[in-house]
Amino acid sequence: MGAEPVDSEAGRAGRFVTVGLGSMVGINVEAGEKGQSGAMSVVLKGTRLDAGNVYAGVPVRKIERNAPSAVVETAS
Repeated sequence: MGAEPVDSEAGRAGRFVTVGLGSMVGINVEAGEKGQSGAMSVVLKGTRLDAGNVYAGVPVRKIERNAPSAVVETAS
């Protein structure tokens, strides 16, 4: 259960899609297999979330996996 795609006139969610807690998903959204949206994100109507990628924000934006970290380590 939960592994089958969900299809409706309002949009399409592939297998194993994760929608974060408190997120708002608009109509006509397509989410590819294993796509993820972070908590409290807003997925605007007509948005396409590519398979296997992570999205977050208001509105959602793709989170780059190899982006430099915002945390800067300093020598103690």
